[in-house]
Amino acid sequence: MRKSFSLGVCVLLSMIVTLPALAIDRQSLASYASALNGKKKEALKTAIYNIIKEPNTLDYGNGYKRTWWGFYRTDRVESTNECINRYSSKKFYFPASYNNRRLLGMNIEHSFPKSWWGSLENVGAYMDLYNLYPSDSLANSSKSNLPMGVVTQIDEEEEGYDKVGRGIIDGVSGVKCWEPGDQYKGDFSRVYMYMATCYQDLEWKGTQGLQQLQNDVWPTLKQWAYTLYLQWLKSDPVDELEIDRNNAVNAIQGNRNLFIDYPYLAEYVWGDSVDVAFNPYSSISTASDDDRYFTVAPSGIATPTFSPEAGVFINPQTVTISCATEGVTIYYTTDGSSPKDMNNVYTGPLTIDNSCILQAAASDGNGNWSLIAYANYTIVNSSLLFYESFDQCSGTGGNDDKGFTEASTYNNTFKPDNEGWIVADNRYYAANKCAKFGTGSVVGVVTTPTFAVNGKSTFSFKAAPWGTDGTSLTLAVNGNATLSETNLTMKQGEWTEYVLTLTGSGQVSITFTPAKRFFLDEVMAVSESMAGDVNKDGRVDISDVTALIDIVLGKDSTQPYQYDHDAADVNDDGKTDISDVTALIDIILGKE
Repeated sequence: MRKSFSLGVCVLLSMIVTLPALAIDRQSLASYASALNGKKKEALKTAIYNIIKEPNTLDYGNGYKRTWWGFYRTDRVESTNECINRYSSKKFYFPASYNNRRLLGMNIEHSFPKSWWGSLENVGAYMDLYNLYPSDSLANSSKSNLPMGVVTQIDEEEEGYDKVGRGIIDGVSGVKCWEPGDQYKGDFSRVYMYMATCYQDLEWKGTQGLQQLQNDVWPTLKQWAYTLYLQWLKSDPVDELEIDRNNAVNAIQGNRNLFIDYPYLAEYVWGDSVDVAFNPYSSISTASDDDRYFTVAPSGIATPTFSPEAGVFINPQTVTISCATEGVTIYYTTDGSSPKDMNNVYTGPLTIDNSCILQAAASDGNGNWSLIAYANYTIVNSSLLFYESFDQCSGTGGNDDKGFTEASTYNNTFKPDNEGWIVADNRYYAANKCAKFGTGSVVGVVTTPTFAVNGKSTFSFKAAPWGTDGTSLTLAVNGNATLSETNLTMKQGEWTEYVLTLTGSGQVSITFTPAKRFFLDEVMAVSESMAGDVNKDGRVDISDVTALIDIVLGKDSTQPYQYDHDAADVNDDGKTDISDVTALIDIILGKE
């Protein structure tokens, strides 16, 4: 299975920690939102409130099952460990060994400032992950508790991100306010609509809060605000980043931002459809099996597509971008900026030789744009020991990453990436970009092809039992190696991802023995850092001493790092200093 960009997004080998939250399908979404059926305007907003109110929020701050633990699951680019910052261009990264604490230079940002409800900290709004984002500390301070509007007199600005200054708020000119970057205007508008609905029972207070809100169940957002935000919803449609975060927060809190799930829902609450009854069963959604929203933008321009699709690759890829709408110009970026800045015109296939998020949008030259397409390409290095995606399997069942199902499978389409799989009684079957092993009478015992290990590596995969079959799963290593855990338990009806430590040397293979039938996907083995190989060239020599000294002197302090800082801790004392240089020289001289 190759994953597209997703607050959870392609998985980069040794950084695999969590399985991205499963997307919701159209039927499940409609069932969740069924109480909205037939409702209009104020009644519709109250019905949304009754569905999403009182979420199971995390405790605020640092620590396990607190806000920063949540951000690691909702705002992390898995391929790079980057912490997504929506307020400035500054880059921040979660460390490989993350302790659930605030990243240096970042704060927890309340998009709806707490002063707007009297700064109470014992209410859900204070801890709700839909309202909280990791933010560059300086940008967090500049935004303060200002209302969100159009800045006409700029005091502070970073191109493509926040503006802070003065504008017309609630009919009054010269009011201090902030304005998000174009690429996040829709994101924040949908958050404000969620907050004004989920917490419509709060009493709004303070000068800035009452510039933005009014104390009633409808419209709650003042007219100037919801009118502006409806415009921003159209100019910045829902994208995969929002969808993935919505799914990830839902997995933690148990509620959803329905203004992301149903991109036109806001029109039925505040906009041009307030006199029309909403229907969650037929309305266009961003559900995993509803392609109506992402096929064509309101402009009528089709969303660009990529070939090959996003994924994890061992070698550089030649990527082609195309658009089904004729006569348009395609723009793209690989540096995180918006393709709508029109800096890079697509003229032919691109060579992707480093991990990146490729974005593309099409324009007709008259100000009309397609939706932005995202694809996360992860180019791995020699640390990859083995990888099986099963992406060439084209049966049904398992259902890739679109919501688990146990539908029928077909063995004539089973086609793994690697030869050498050994399956009991040849009971192998293709599912939807994953594999199923075993039958009702034959246990699905399967062994991977052999691969070489040398020292410690990470072995990961995901698995699920077939139907109501047993949930036990036993692993065994064939060769001179051991696994950190061999007796595992799967969950019925959903994927479980496992990350284990494999230690040993030589050629090995792994045998899976389930209770009966099971699904298997994303099998990977990745070697860990070699102590002393600071410059990542696969050997330890005098050039690594030079690289290590650069680290000690602070010459490689900006992420992403040029050198391997884990390998630089040669004496394994948790820090990098001159003692590591001595230890490295001892290794080179053969004293260790």
